[in-house]
Amino acid sequence: MMKEKFKEHKKLYIPISIIVVLAICAVVGYTAKVKYDQKQEKIRAERIETKNKEISKTYKSFEKEEDRTKKLEILKSFEKEYSQYKKSGSVDEICEKEYANKIKSMKNFFVKDYDDTVSTISDEIGKDINSFNDKDKLSSYVKTLTELKDRIKTESENYNIVDKDKLEEYNNTIDKNIKSYNDRLEAIKKKEKEDAEKKKAEEEAKAKKAAEEAAKAQQQSSTTSSDSYVNNGSSSYDYSYDNSGNYNYDYSGENYNYSNGNNNYSGDSSSNGSSNSYYPSDNWTQGWGSEANGSWIRDNNTGNIYDGDTGNYVGNIKDWL
Repeated sequence: MMKEKFKEHKKLYIPISIIVVLAICAVVGYTAKVKYDQKQEKIRAERIETKNKEISKTYKSFEKEEDRTKKLEILKSFEKEYSQYKKSGSVDEICEKEYANKIKSMKNFFVKDYDDTVSTISDEIGKDINSFNDKDKLSSYVKTLTELKDRIKTESENYNIVDKDKLEEYNNTIDKNIKSYNDRLEAIKKKEKEDAEKKKAEEEAKAKKAAEEAAKAQQQSSTTSSDSYVNNGSSSYDYSYDNSGNYNYDYSGENYNYSNGNNNYSGDSSSNGSSNSYYPSDNWTQGWGSEANGSWIRDNNTGNIYDGDTGNYVGNIKDWL
C-alpha cells in the first residue's frame, strides 16, 4: 500500500515540477524581455532626443539667418535631409513629425512675406482705388507686385515653397491687382492731360483777348493821334495870325510861326487836367504825313498847307485836286 501511494505521489510530483520550472522560465523570460524593451525604449528615446536637437539646431540657424538666399538654401538642405531620414531604417514618428513641422514653419516665413506684401499695398490704397491719386506710389506698387510674382514663381520652382494650386492663386490675385493699379494710373494721366489742355486753352484765350484789347487800344490811340493833339497834364498855349500870312502860337513855352493867308486871329487858351485836343483855330487843321514825325497844318479857309515843323508854305489843297 505504501509503495502504491508513493508511486501515485511521484506521478503527481513530476508534472508539478515541470509546471514550476516552466513558470520560473516564464517569469525569467518576461523579466528579461521587459528589461530588453526598457533598454530599447531608452535607446529610442535617446535617439529621438538627439535627432530633435539636430532638427531644432537647424531651425534656429534658419531663424537667425537674415539673408533670404541663405534661408532658402537652409530650407532646401533641410528638406533633403528629411527625405533621406524617411528612407533610413530607423524612422521615429516623433522625429518625422518634427521634421515636417519645422519645414512647414520655414516655408511659412516666405509665404507670410508674399501675403504681407500684397496686403500692405492693398491697405495703403484703401477700399476705393478711384480716390487714390498718387501716380508715383501706384507705379511703385505695380513694380513691386511684378517682382513679387516672379519671385514666387522662382522660389516655388527651386525650393518648393508653394504647390501649383497655390502658385496659380497668387498669380491670379497679383495680376488682378496690377491691372487695377495700371487702369487707375491711366485714368489719372488722362485727367491730368485733359486739365492741362483745358488750362492751356484758357490761357491762350486769355492771351488772345489781352492781345485783341491791346491792339484795339493801340488802334484807338493811333486814330486819336492822327486827328488831334492830345495834351496830358497841365499846359497852356497862346496863338495869333494876321493878314500878312503869319501864324504864330506859343505852346508850353515853345514858339511856332507859320505863314498863312489873309486871316487875322489872335487868342489865348489854357488846359489843365486830363487829355484835351486842340487845333490853332477852328479854321485850321493839323495832321501828319507819311514821315515818322512829319506834320502839316492846313488853312481850311484858303486851302493853303504849311510844313508843321518849319512853317513853310508847301502848296494849296486845290493844286492837288
